[in-house]
Amino acid sequence: ALYMAMGTGKTRTALQLVKIRLVKGKINHVIWLCPFSVKENLRRDIIFHTGSEQKELITICGIETLSSSIKENIRLLNLVQEKSCFIIVDESNLIKNPKAKRTENITRLGEYCRYRLILNGTPITKTEADLYSQWYFLDWRVLGYKSFWSFAANHLEYDDAGRIIRSLNTDYLTKKIAPYSYQVKKEECLDLPEKTYDTIYYELTEEQ
Repeated sequence: ALYMAMGTGKTRTALQLVKIRLVKGKINHVIWLCPFSVKENLRRDIIFHTGSEQKELITICGIETLSSSIKENIRLLNLVQEKSCFIIVDESNLIKNPKAKRTENITRLGEYCRYRLILNGTPITKTEADLYSQWYFLDWRVLGYKSFWSFAANHLEYDDAGRIIRSLNTDYLTKKIAPYSYQVKKEECLDLPEKTYDTIYYELTEEQ
């Protein structure tokens, strides 16, 4: 898991991990899943870092597409069974819901891939519940739970309305994911100026 803030080089780092396994002959294809809105940015980044779009090597697909497109799910399922794939889930917080169709579909694809990687700015966006599906995708043995309910029984406390009110045994989770995680914050590697704020007044046209 690469937990790297925006601008700290997630894509570049992931490409280097791909190259290492490619050179060693351990993979021959990459499936890169990302939010649909950043597909073009990802293509540009790949071209910038590698000198070409790498169409023969890298298949890019929008995560949202795997929620509903039977055709795309079948295409990728055939691909992971035919080739030795490295699967990457960019902005992996989009698969944090274990009940979501896209989470189920992406997890199924991952089962056919020897190498799996998740990229995100931070390990947790709301509660420790976010960790379960992302780490189950990587390998259920890391956290040691085969179902969300067994995970929840050990790490989540709910109120009468079914809302999470407290996380439990968080030290255990931190210890489990630490050997397989790499985290970078902006302040650790970028020399950025302080943010500046200004107030600008403007009017919208009638059409706007």
